[in-house]
Parts: sequence; C-alpha cells; structure tokens
Amino acid sequence: MKAVYEDLWIEIVYLKPPWTLQDVLQCFKKHWIAVFGYIAPRSKEKAVLNLIDFFSSGKTVDCSTTLAALQEAKELVKVFGKRSSRVPGAISIMDNIFNKLQPQGESPACDVIMNDDDDADDEDKQPVSARVSHQEVWALFENIWSNVCQISSEVFKALGFDPHTMQSAQPVGGPSPPQDALVCLHKLSSMVSHLLHAFSSVLSSAPGLEEAQTLLNIIHSNEIANVDSRLTAKDLIDCFSQQDYREKLGAGGNKLMELKAAFDCCVGTTSQHITFPT
Repeated sequence: MKAVYEDLWIEIVYLKPPWTLQDVLQCFKKHWIAVFGYIAPRSKEKAVLNLIDFFSSGKTVDCSTTLAALQEAKELVKVFGKRSSRVPGAISIMDNIFNKLQPQGESPACDVIMNDDDDADDEDKQPVSARVSHQEVWALFENIWSNVCQISSEVFKALGFDPHTMQSAQPVGGPSPPQDALVCLHKLSSMVSHLLHAFSSVLSSAPGLEEAQTLLNIIHSNEIANVDSRLTAKDLIDCFSQQDYREKLGAGGNKLMELKAAFDCCVGTTSQHITFPT
C-alpha cells in the first residue's frame, strides 16, 4: 500500500491498523485491483477469498481442510517474497504448523487439492495469444477509471471536499489540510491532464503510433493499472479505430474532464482554508 500511495496509504487503506488476520485478508480483497493485483497472479485473488471463507467466525473445519488452507496461505505469502523480509520467517512458521497437523505415515491430504491450484497457475503460464483483443484493451481503460475514482474519492475525503457540491467542509482558518493528501491531489490532477491530452490525440482524425505510444507511456509511468505485457501501441490504434470504442473512450474522457474540474475546484477551495503565518 505504501509503495503505491506513499504516506497517504494510511488514509486510503480499507481497514486501519492494528489488524487481525481477517482485517488483512479484507484489505487484500478490497485493494486487489489497485494494489496487490500488480504483484500477484490473478489466480491468487481466489486464494484470498478462500482464506476469508476459511477463517469466518464460528466455522468448523476438519484437519484436511485446515491443511489445504494452510498450503494455500503459504503459496499466497510466497508471492510477496521479494517485497518483504518477513516472508521466509512466515513460511517457516507455516511449515512447522503443517508438519504438526499432518498425520504421520500418511500422504498429505491436501496435495491433490493444492495441485489443482498449481495446475491453474500452470495454465496461467501457458502460451497465450500474442494479439490483445479489443475487449482486453477496453478492460484496461475501465480499470484506469475505477482506480482513479477510488484514489480521488479517498483524497477528497481526506481533504474534506465534496466533489458533488464542489465545496469544502473545512472551516476557513481551520487546521491545515494533510500535506500528503495535497501532494496526491496535485499528482492526480497532473496525471488526468496528461491522460486527457493523450485521449484527444488518439481520437484525432488520423492518429499514429506515436500518439498511441505516448498514451501507453503515460499509463505505464503513472502505474495507474496493471498493463498486459503483450499490449502495444498498435493494439491501442486497432481498438480505437473502431467507432464503438472511440465513443467509449470519448465518454471516458468526458468523465475525466468532470473529475479534473473537481480537482481544480478542490485545489482552489483547499488553499482558502490554509492559514499562513504572519
């Protein structure tokens, strides 16, 4: 969370620390698309949902189900091995628990269950089509819109700004707004401005690969959404040469323009509530 949102993460995270295990799993679920989906394979989101179900209060499970859940948790934690120095210790603890629960002289009951998940991972690794479909291209832009809306909503909340009424709930001369939220607000505003300019270029009468590549670079550099490694500028051109997708992108651009207006208004109203020393 902190790697994506920097110091503003504590304002954005779904549940504030201190966390229980269920709290952590719920945060995984809530922020999967915007944060954890960048790191973990898509199949691991199912593991999070399975673990939430397993740890549901009052649910009775047998030993084999517990072993299966433990193995699933271990595989999920492994994904974050390069992100945290705590992972090896956590895996070691889970291995110890697994060995204590595993009946001696019997083959692991969960091997078959977890092999199914491994097979799913193997399927993810199978060669896929080099061509990105128009639906896949558009799914990226839907994710961009969703992520920008989620982050902006949290920023507005942190700054006490209502984007519907375009007014601030903060009293004039009151406490200064959180600096981290202000920094994030300006970053969002700048990013949306670049996106709008790139959208306009791609929707021009004769867009070329240069315009499409500029848009792709903006998406990559701002890490707005998880981008398919197969996606190229030509895929964007092919998609947005179709009238229905051009209309969709135009409608998305109009929504971003409305959001940009809210950003600008928030900047203006927020500055009025900052008390400068005299």
